[in-house]
Amino acid sequence: MMTFMPNRKLGLLLGFIFLLILLSATVFGVTQLATATMSAWIILWVLLPIIGVPLSFLVGYRIYGLITARYRLDREGFYLTWGLAYEQIPISEIQSCELASATYENLTPDFTFRWPGCVVGHLDVDDDISIEFFSTRTLERIVLLTSNERILAISPPDPEEFQKSFIDMVRMGSLESIPSVSQRPDFILARMWNDIRARIFVLSGIAISLLLFGYLALRASTLPE
Repeated sequence: MMTFMPNRKLGLLLGFIFLLILLSATVFGVTQLATATMSAWIILWVLLPIIGVPLSFLVGYRIYGLITARYRLDREGFYLTWGLAYEQIPISEIQSCELASATYENLTPDFTFRWPGCVVGHLDVDDDISIEFFSTRTLERIVLLTSNERILAISPPDPEEFQKSFIDMVRMGSLESIPSVSQRPDFILARMWNDIRARIFVLSGIAISLLLFGYLALRASTLPE
């Protein structure tokens, strides 16, 4: 079995910087709330932990994904580990292994939370084909693994060496059949965000509450003791 580790230095560096900023903003907002008087500034102190806490969890999970990221190849199949996501594809089901730059001029996932060095998400090419990214790059040096109308975009440190290893494994032939496995983490927040109605209700509720709170903060100086 051959293991390929993506280049994670840039992604981890930026991830830890973002996490530090978010945690600092959250702590700062909470400490300000403890001593703040009713004014327009209090809206900002409330927003900091409301936004900072969920984003900190998301950045933390992205960092965990980078730390655990690895691709493996043997004569039976391809295996991917990325955080709580796991992919196992029998070698016989992989239809192609090619560089993304040979087919696409631009390749980035649809709107998702990512940063340079941490590219995770989906891109719908058409109604039947979707590309799922588990990489640390965008277009250059990305390898596309195609199987059953689904494409994985990965970024081994040396794409040419990965392609050569893949060809060698195919030529060796499989000794035993392995099942196809595709596991993804099932987070309630992710499911809610993917439901447009739930997203509208939650964001509307937060916005209305903040507007009401802001109105009271602005009127505080004119209200009776």
